[in-house]
Amino acid sequence: MKEGIDPELTVEWKGKEVGFCCPPCLDEWKEMNDEEREAALKEAATKADDAPEPHAGSGVL
Repeated sequence: MKEGIDPELTVEWKGKEVGFCCPPCLDEWKEMNDEEREAALKEAATKADDAPEPHAGSGVL
């Protein structure tokens, strides 16, 4: 689990556990369609290793 992820703010989506740093990020996720979620996860995975703080990895997660 990456630092900055709140273990209380997770959802399961397509067999994956998706974690969030704060309630607004979780709320934004809930408003996305599946295509937007796929793109957000891809972006977050690409940037996660270089993210200095939770919101730097992506605009969503």
